[in-house]
Amino acid sequence: MVKIFFARIIDVSLNTVRTMFIVKGNKIWATVIAFFEILVWYYAVRASINTDANMHLIAISYAFGYATGTFLGTIINDFFVDGIYTVNILSDKIKRKDIRYLRREGYNISVINCSDDKYIINVTINKKRYKKFLQTLKKLDNKCLIILNDAKIAYNGYK
Repeated sequence: MVKIFFARIIDVSLNTVRTMFIVKGNKIWATVIAFFEILVWYYAVRASINTDANMHLIAISYAFGYATGTFLGTIINDFFVDGIYTVNILSDKIKRKDIRYLRREGYNISVINCSDDKYIINVTINKKRYKKFLQTLKKLDNKCLIILNDAKIAYNGYK
């Protein structure tokens, strides 16, 4: 049962990371991960079928391994799968000096002036910097509207 539990953790973690690579358009890594994912899954199923243990305990270890693998896979994704967000902010408290401050902090910002005191602020940001950006933004205006989109790079001529 321990083998089944750990095999499921590995296979589901690989599945989660593979899915993220597919979403980001990285077909090669997704294919390589898929091979190992199914290899481990086959091992887990084979171990489940060829055991004399109580069927309820097998089901519990199988399910608990799946749940743990999902959790671990999302953590792995946060560390290794790079991504960008586009963030749209509607605010009436953020002023021009705040926008200059955010630009000095290294955030790529474009601004649409809706009226004298309202702005739509557009930011493209690496997902690893998002939490810090959000904390800074909340200090400037804790009641602003934030719309977050997971972006995909279609072409990067800067490389």
